[in-house]
Amino acid sequence: VFSARKDSSVISHKSCSPLHSVMAEEVAEPKVCEPGGSGLLLPFVSSENDWSKPGRAVGYLMALLWCFLGVSIVADIFMA
Repeated sequence: VFSARKDSSVISHKSCSPLHSVMAEEVAEPKVCEPGGSGLLLPFVSSENDWSKPGRAVGYLMALLWCFLGVSIVADIFMA
């Protein structure tokens, strides 16, 4: 149900049921970084959630820097 005032079109949205937010939390999937979680690209391998978080952070940082290095090489070639 939306409530409106004369000077603005829509100002707030009220949930149909107070249990709506509670029910949504109960069926929520685990986050990508938690065991059992999955995303579009991450984790790369199924055992990645067993790694420590600092280890994954270092691995992701190295992969990101590798991609930046590749972009810089390609950009250098096109600028030459």
